[in-house]
Order: sequence, then C-alpha cells, then structure tokens
Amino acid sequence: MATKSLKLPMIICSFLLLVGCSAARKPKALRHRRPCKRLVFYFHDILYNGHNAKNSTSAIVGAPAWGNTIHLTPQNHFGNIVVFDDPITLDNNLHSPRVGRAQGFYLYDKKEVFTSWIGMSFVFNSTRHKGTINFAGADPILSKTRDISVIGGTGDFRMSRGIATLATDAYEGEVYFRLRCDIKLYECCEFAIPLISAPKGVKRKWSCRDGPMDLQVGYPLGLHLGHSSDSKGSSTIACTSMSSAKESEEESWIGRIFYNWAQ
Repeated sequence: MATKSLKLPMIICSFLLLVGCSAARKPKALRHRRPCKRLVFYFHDILYNGHNAKNSTSAIVGAPAWGNTIHLTPQNHFGNIVVFDDPITLDNNLHSPRVGRAQGFYLYDKKEVFTSWIGMSFVFNSTRHKGTINFAGADPILSKTRDISVIGGTGDFRMSRGIATLATDAYEGEVYFRLRCDIKLYECCEFAIPLISAPKGVKRKWSCRDGPMDLQVGYPLGLHLGHSSDSKGSSTIACTSMSSAKESEEESWIGRIFYNWAQ
C-alpha cells in the first residue's frame, strides 16, 4: 500500500521536471518563408462631402453625437464609420482600367491618435484575376507603411493567407486618398479538386504550396490521371471532375501538391 501511495507523487514530479526542461529549451529559429504569390494594386477613395455625389466612392455612415454624416469629425475623426466601394487599378492613375473594386469599411477608433481599423474585400472582375481577397486589421494611417492580414479569398485566391502592406500614395484634404497595396500571399491554392463523401475514419492531409489544410470530409477523384512524384513526395496531378452534382461536366486542373495519409 505504501508503494502505491508513493507512485503518484513520483509521477507528478517527473511530469513537472519534463515540462520545466521543455520550457527551458531555446526556441527554434523560424524558417524564412517566401511568398508564393505577390500582387500590387492601387485603390482610390473619394469621400462624399455633400457636393460630389456623382464621383464619390465612399460615404460616412456613422458618426458620434457631436458629428454628422457629411464631414469627418475633429479629434482624429474618432467615432466615424465610412463604407466604401473604391475602384482598383494596376497603377496610380485613377482613370486607368479598373481590375476590380475594394469594398468594405473603415472606422476611426482613437481620439488621441489618427488611426483606423479596416475590413474589406478586393472583388476582381478582370480577365487576369477572378474571385476575391479578404483583408482585416489595424491601419495606423500616419505610418509610412502598415501591414494588415489577408484572411481568405475565393476564386483564383481561394483560401489564401498572407500580408498586405498599405502605403498612402497620395491624398487631397479629407476628400481623396490613394493607397498602394502590396500583397504577399503565403498560402496559395492554385488548383481545385472535386470532393465526395469520404469513408468513415478516412482523413487525408494536404499541403497547398506553403499552406497546409486538412480535408476531413472528402477525398479527391481522378488521381490516376497524369500522376508523377519525386523523392520528397511532391506530386503533379491532373484531375478530372466526376462529381455526382455535375456528372455531365468534365473539368481538368493541374496542381502541385504534397500529400500523405494521416493515421
């Protein structure tokens, strides 16, 4: 009985010792990751001021009690909320062909400092890019450059993750500003694979370029087409859609993926 009573304290002490040793280890150096895609766009914001309804692309939709929805408030515009639908161009010319729209809102969230929080989507409509990229983050406007997060996407940018570096490229009072948006994506899904229900307990782990994702509810079809692999497990696969939802359609994709079965 005495032996059993001593086992529990010994187990606890051993566990605490292991935890302490693990905490004392030096953290491993993070591997520098290169972006899998880089894009640069400009978007142009023209704020409605009561006289420019025809040309304006944004409007104040919220203001504190001492403000209004025509003019930005004093005290660093604290409390103002602005909704925008701004044109996106490939260069800094407002009149260049539009490749999409920047749609979302920004709100001024500090009295003492000129700063805002922004949430938006780039909605593309060009032949070069299709889909959306979604962003969110703090925007300290007075900084020369500032980073916000890329939190997702659709179409050509499905499940994208990364960083967008914003820089104020030009401004005219409180009515117009132009932002340069340098987007670096670190998770790029440049292929699409149709899924159907997986057998129970089956889980396949995928890595899309640098971005891992777990597909726990499906598995890809048509992997026998054009399959090749190297010593590192990298595979190039041509897939043909056999989705039951679209049996009459056949689409092909080429994707470079890393895969393995998860136990």
